[in-house]
Amino acid sequence: MSYKLYFAPGACSFVPHAMLQIAGANFEPLMVKLHKDEQNSEGYKAINPRGQVPVLVVHPESSEQVVLTQIVAITNYLGS
Repeated sequence: MSYKLYFAPGACSFVPHAMLQIAGANFEPLMVKLHKDEQNSEGYKAINPRGQVPVLVVHPESSEQVVLTQIVAITNYLGS
């Protein structure tokens, strides 16, 4: 399983980022530059229509990807 974590400095992205690192998970950290309004770009809005960070995209090996857009949902998912 692999992950993409969309994060932004100053946002509540630290906990899922740390959880993934501590677990030794295969993940790609992708910084969203809020000061450049990247969270409102068409590409990012396709991932999260609310334009918020963090977002965790889960790529399971045997099924379709899962997109988690709330910090509580992300940490619950990673903690299970």
